[in-house]
Amino acid sequence: MAPAGYTVRVCDDWQELEVLKPEWEALAANALDPTPSSECWALIPALRHRLPGAGARVALVYACATPDGQPPRLCGVFPIEVDGRFRGLPGKIVRLWSHFHTLSSEPLLQRDCADACVRAFLRWITATRPKSTLVHFPEVRVESKFFRVLSDALSDYHLQHHTVAVWARAVFRPRRDAERYLQSIGTSHHRHEWRRQERRLGEKGALVYEVLDDAERVQDWVDEFLALEMRGWKGREKSALGMSDSHRAWLSDVAHEAFARGRLMMLALRLDGRPVAMRVGFIAPPGAYAFKIAYDEGLVKFSPGVLLELENIRRLHARPEIEWMDSLATPNHSLMDRVWIDRTTIVSLLVAPGPWAGRLLLSTNRLLESAKSLARSHLRAEKP
Repeated sequence: MAPAGYTVRVCDDWQELEVLKPEWEALAANALDPTPSSECWALIPALRHRLPGAGARVALVYACATPDGQPPRLCGVFPIEVDGRFRGLPGKIVRLWSHFHTLSSEPLLQRDCADACVRAFLRWITATRPKSTLVHFPEVRVESKFFRVLSDALSDYHLQHHTVAVWARAVFRPRRDAERYLQSIGTSHHRHEWRRQERRLGEKGALVYEVLDDAERVQDWVDEFLALEMRGWKGREKSALGMSDSHRAWLSDVAHEAFARGRLMMLALRLDGRPVAMRVGFIAPPGAYAFKIAYDEGLVKFSPGVLLELENIRRLHARPEIEWMDSLATPNHSLMDRVWIDRTTIVSLLVAPGPWAGRLLLSTNRLLESAKSLARSHLRAEKP
């Protein structure tokens, strides 16, 4: 199925992966798509701090050595986990790893051989796993280059696949200028109210928007963000990053690594020096990812989170190298859907790289989905 000259090896030891950093960085510099969660600076800390996952490991695709003496070249990084079942189906599932703090579950692929990498990966699944194995791509942006490469591979080799889910989420794309963008969101009443809230909040003390621009302050900002998030609803529901030592350590490591690469974007709204809203984002040229936002719920009547997001829109317009920012938000998100006017389509795909057993499983999955849809229709019809 894949062109000759590519091999795959699997590694589940983050210390072994550390050795690969130079060639991994070279791969990232020539990647098909920006995929921070598959880059070494984010993936190695995730493995080192054991973020949730069912035995996560990394499949590394290499272009073999050439007759003219060129050494093997790392050209694909696929973080994966192996699950026993998928929605009650028998067989194994190899899933692109998507942990709780994943920015993108797409693999990191060399631009000039991305199609060969994808095909080598699928061929490796077929050769090394049981015939009933399926591959789950849990969250793929339809507008990404990877989606086109994967779609071509599925079409060219007539691989059975099933779209498990499709949804849309908010994405930022700049307009001609920030003011034009801001005038296009909400109603005139909303925009008047946001200006009023900013004025009223400013009456309580010195109100300042600030961007992190000093390497010596990275840890201070991370600690402030974690503390602010812990004081809010995520802290009460025990879903805040600060609830877990490993998650705190992961964010600290990733923030330092990203800042050193010019990839961290942290903003804060401060009142008399203390943060009342903070957001964390990661830059992945030509795009970016909005990771987390936290705000002081004691000041909710002033909408500090909205005010900071409006400032973020202004700052994004001042950075022409950022063509989009993915919100990573759930559909119908109360904040992001209100202030970001564009949407991006996300799909979850199930692929059968192997022969009859995989195809049978996909057919069974379609039957299960049809049965669930039929059952929902009957329930709706029976309601008075």
